[in-house]
Amino acid sequence: GLDSITVGGPLSTSALMQASAPGLAARPRLYLDWGLIRTGGTHNSLIEARATARGREMAGLLQQSYGYVPGVDLLTVEDPQGEHDEDSWRRRLGPALQFILRP
Repeated sequence: GLDSITVGGPLSTSALMQASAPGLAARPRLYLDWGLIRTGGTHNSLIEARATARGREMAGLLQQSYGYVPGVDLLTVEDPQGEHDEDSWRRRLGPALQFILRP
């Protein structure tokens, strides 16, 4: 099953979560997104489903362990019509940039 796929170990102990950005006065706003359509072969049915699980895990970890606040410095989007393709990414790019770059 999907839960048996091991990809990189737990996020809480990953180098990604241990990294810091010296010199930043404030931590960056973060945007995470993924599509929920699972058609199109193994890539979407298994790999993208696992990426969704990891995205949800990351969002939870950022909130619980790092104090990120949804809508303030963290935005996650689960696109019900989203696929792993350029059209889906293009559709979500504007709102992502607006969130990340707003004053």
